[in-house]
Amino acid sequence: MHDFLEFMSLREPSVRYVVLSCVLLGAAASMVGVFGFLRKRSLVGETVAHSMLPGIGLAFIISGSRDPIYLVTGAVITGWMSMGFMNWLTRKGPIKVDLALAITLTGFFAIGIGIMTYIQRGSFGDHSGLDHYIFGRAAAMEPSDIRVFGGLAAFVFVSVLLLFKEFMGLCFNREFLSVLGLPVRFLEFAISFLTILAISSGIKAVGIVLMAALMIIPAAAARYWTGSLRWLLTLAISFGVIAGVAGAYISFQARSLPTGPFIVIVLALITAISVIFAPEKGLFSRWAKKKRLSRRVAAENFVKEVYQIIEKGKDKNSNISKSEFIVHFHYSPRLFFRSLRWAVARGWIVPAVDGMKLTQRGFSKGEELNRLHRLWEIYLARKAQTPLEKVHHSAEIIEHILTPELEAEIRLELDLCDNFSPQNEIHIKA
Repeated sequence: MHDFLEFMSLREPSVRYVVLSCVLLGAAASMVGVFGFLRKRSLVGETVAHSMLPGIGLAFIISGSRDPIYLVTGAVITGWMSMGFMNWLTRKGPIKVDLALAITLTGFFAIGIGIMTYIQRGSFGDHSGLDHYIFGRAAAMEPSDIRVFGGLAAFVFVSVLLLFKEFMGLCFNREFLSVLGLPVRFLEFAISFLTILAISSGIKAVGIVLMAALMIIPAAAARYWTGSLRWLLTLAISFGVIAGVAGAYISFQARSLPTGPFIVIVLALITAISVIFAPEKGLFSRWAKKKRLSRRVAAENFVKEVYQIIEKGKDKNSNISKSEFIVHFHYSPRLFFRSLRWAVARGWIVPAVDGMKLTQRGFSKGEELNRLHRLWEIYLARKAQTPLEKVHHSAEIIEHILTPELEAEIRLELDLCDNFSPQNEIHIKA
């Protein structure tokens, strides 16, 4: 805990610079990654990241220096070349996008590995630290590295903020931008260029092998929590920043460990939490929603069946005993008491000593469900020419989801008045 507080206090200049760089990197990469995610081009970032390795090696061979400016320049050039090569493959040949991505990624990365091996075995002076560009090591970053990579990340972040509306239009309605007279080609070029710069800004801290994860995973995790683009961006940036700082802390504590894998591990944990606990799309939420729906359907069926017993000639305020209910409908004791409990909880049924009876709300609900059930039976029998013995099962499902608008449309289609009597229409039991 002491080490963590010391790290987060940012007293040491080296720690301060590394944290600032990781914050900018996480924000910039995640922000650009959202637009790639929305355009269904997330794996383009993965391909471009791997394609930067030969540029780093060639820049070192030509310049003879590990100056980050030279290395980033080489990385940007080969990254841009890889993107152009992918576009050329998809335009000029019978090759789909996924195959073009695979060819470009493996081809450029293999060339990069060959160049790095040549550098290690050759006499090119001090080449120590070049391996950091493969797996990343934030703790090994020098002030000159932080100025270059942090500056790139800040430039990408500000550029995306300035072009936010245009990029949003490019993702959702490219044709509308053309009608407005906006330079669509330039915007596509800008978002591609910013993607390359965002990847370049993290090749030292995260590494080219895992840099794409910082662009893809935050957007995918944030999508579980929201459908709003602004909140999607906000959450993706937050996830990227948290993962970047956490990875930098781990790498700072254990200087022999690379940063990239731990950033991805933190992102994977965030994604796992999102997949399980997100309020709308999470597994737990969907399970709970399905459970609530099954309980509501069971309670509604129970109320409808009690109403149907009353409909046969009993007074609506009379009690219905369990034995009388079981005679008409086959319920196990467990299902009977469970459905009764759920109906009572919704205020549709009141338990009594000698049985149960419908409340006014329950009577209205049972009447409504019975009407919708028979309305759908009528529709299937008359319009869909469904045999009478098959209409009941379908109506048992549809009665729970028919809205008043759909009910009005079906009545109009069947030429039924608003106060038609369902008792006089067909009702076929399974």
